[in-house]
Amino acid sequence: MNYSVKPFLKWVGGKYTLANELKKHLPNNFDELNYIEPMLGGAGMFFNLQPKTAILSDINEKLIITYQSIQNNVKGVISKLKKHELNHTTIEDYYYEVRKQFNDGYKTSDELAAGFIYLNKTNFNGLYRVNNKGEFNVPKGRTTSGSVTICDEKVLKDCSDLLKNVKLHSKSYEDALEDLNNDCFVYLDPPYLPQTDVSFTKYSKDGFSVEDHKILSTHCKDLSEKGIKFMMSNAENDYTYDIYGDFTIKPLTVYHSLGPDKKTRKKAKECIITNY
Repeated sequence: MNYSVKPFLKWVGGKYTLANELKKHLPNNFDELNYIEPMLGGAGMFFNLQPKTAILSDINEKLIITYQSIQNNVKGVISKLKKHELNHTTIEDYYYEVRKQFNDGYKTSDELAAGFIYLNKTNFNGLYRVNNKGEFNVPKGRTTSGSVTICDEKVLKDCSDLLKNVKLHSKSYEDALEDLNNDCFVYLDPPYLPQTDVSFTKYSKDGFSVEDHKILSTHCKDLSEKGIKFMMSNAENDYTYDIYGDFTIKPLTVYHSLGPDKKTRKKAKECIITNY
């Protein structure tokens, strides 16, 4: 596309805006490489870059089903999402009814996708968090019913167009990184290393710890040995240099997006980690 396409999900730590800075650090032959993103989340980097070929994956199965539904039947998702939009303004506690159904399960992928998007647009700060049972447990946000666009048809259709020729998989990043060759470029956006021991990292029911980052670093070394270029976004702190010190670390100062009150949000130290 010749114009910008915003992600259809809001996502804590989303990279759509920051991608304008990350672009400056892509390898010179980026356009010749297959784009691989195995920790997809809100797909901000993908929608900003609009690569020619892409394989996108995430361990969150419901998230990938949502992308597949937008890819294959965006009109069906829009139809169901419009019903959520109407009910959100007319039925008290509708958010919690949808959340319960989301956890209990839907009969069709389009229903799941519409439920996912509705909850994402109306919950507390766009978080995706699950409990130890794997149940989505984020409360309703503080926004009023008239201040949020639940069904943005143009954005959904534009995203669908960009996803048409993309391969989407629900799998761990470890599995996604297997069998790649040096015709690939990998962008990694894991839950960030903690600034403190209590930083939020509970994306999947198993979380993502400092030890998990140490394991991720070994996979990064495997990519380097295969001649596969990668870029990673992460926090910049002592953990980063300790775990990823074998690679090039370029500090960035960005506007921190985590927090319900925009007035209290602050700049945060982040970095780009590359092997090129």
